[in-house]
Amino acid sequence: VRRNSLQKRFLRAIVPVICLTVALPLSLFEYRDYRKGMDELRTRLHSILRSQSDVAAQALWNVDMERLQLIIRSAAADPDVAGISVLDEDGQTLAGIGKIPAMDRAGDLTGFMEIYFETPEAWEHVGRIVIEMTPARLIARVVEHSALTAILALVVILVICLAVILIFKRTISVPLGTLENAMKAWQQTNVAVPVDWSSDDELGHVVTSFNDMQQRQQEYQQELAYLANLAQKEARIAEER
Repeated sequence: VRRNSLQKRFLRAIVPVICLTVALPLSLFEYRDYRKGMDELRTRLHSILRSQSDVAAQALWNVDMERLQLIIRSAAADPDVAGISVLDEDGQTLAGIGKIPAMDRAGDLTGFMEIYFETPEAWEHVGRIVIEMTPARLIARVVEHSALTAILALVVILVICLAVILIFKRTISVPLGTLENAMKAWQQTNVAVPVDWSSDDELGHVVTSFNDMQQRQQEYQQELAYLANLAQKEARIAEER
């Protein structure tokens, strides 16, 4: 029972450390991938804004709503684009598709860009394009990858725990069990049972000390028996005289 309790206490102390050691780097790795994916979405958002503002400028200048709608439909084919809207210079919506982004909700994945058309005389402001990206695919990918990572982490933790248990049994439980059995046998039979264990550590020193103590005790008992026999012989000789 003592050995089991010692092993349980050891596992209660070491398992959280193992879990933290394995889970923390993997969690940081997953978070880094998520932040990298968000940065890529922002980069693509700015790229789409630039390209679509250039393409839409001609259609806005010519008030070609049919072409403008085709342009934003082409851009909305990107699965990471949640919605696009094109506004005139007064802020009125001319065309939109998907989740129409609002200017007052411009956030991390929502951006806008002014649209200018180049005339022979100058650059004319003709409108504004607003695009909102969605992290849905990124989140789904992170969740899927995190599930696989969690399974991998669980396998790694189990393997490490099994290795720790085996090492604990080999280096602590086995010599302690052998020492305990020898002590019980000595208490019950008063016969010395040397512990066959040798290691250059604290436990090895305890085993060596126990063996030395048994040997000294055995030598002392033999000496007492010898003196007792000698005393009996001297007593018999004295009686015979």
